[in-house]
Formats: sequence, structure tokens, C-alpha cells
Amino acid sequence: MKLVLLDTNFMLIPFEFRVDIFAELNRIMPEKTSLFTLSVCIDELKVISARHYKAVLEILRKNSVRIMKVEKEKPVDDIIVDTADKEKAIVATQDIALRRKCREKGIKCISMRTKNHLEFV
Repeated sequence: MKLVLLDTNFMLIPFEFRVDIFAELNRIMPEKTSLFTLSVCIDELKVISARHYKAVLEILRKNSVRIMKVEKEKPVDDIIVDTADKEKAIVATQDIALRRKCREKGIKCISMRTKNHLEFV
């Protein structure tokens, strides 16, 4: 089973671009996946998009996305990279700097392309 870690900005794709990220993840992932996000991403979401906060939490619940509790001891991107590396997870993000950090560590990433579908980058 593959683990996929959802970043804060990735969770906002359904609201910004009307793309069903869960259907798209099923389309591009040939094997069974387990989706999760980090508590620091949820905290970040509350600040970045208070308007969509409750709706995102509901979508996560409906799609069985686990929320892993982590302490904010360093920048969120560093926590994501460290967690993905430790858990051998794929990172789903729109953040170019985060994708670069993941690439340096050999971590695969999923991102949206042409505002209508997801693919590995």
C-alpha cells in the first residue's frame, strides 16, 4: 500500500479549480493508497483559508484521510519532507519549493497540471 501525504495547498484544489483530487488520485495510482495529512497542515489551512476550513475537513473525513499529529518544531515544508522520507510517502503538493526539496531527498510528488488533472512530477 502506498502512502500519500496531502499538503495544505493541495487540499484546496477542489475549491480553487473544481478538480476532484480523490478521483484523480485513484486514476493515477495503480495500487491501493492510504491518504494522510499532518496536523500542522490543518493548522496552516485554518490561517490560509478560513473560508474553506470546515469544508476541507468534511472532504477529508468523507475520503478517510488520516490526520497525523506532529509538533511544529520547524517550518511546515521541512516537517512534510521529513515525514514523507520517514514514512516512504508520496507528497501531493502545488508548492514548487516543496517539490524541489522532495526531489533532493528522492521523494516522489503529485501535482496538478493544466488546471484539470493530476500527475507525477
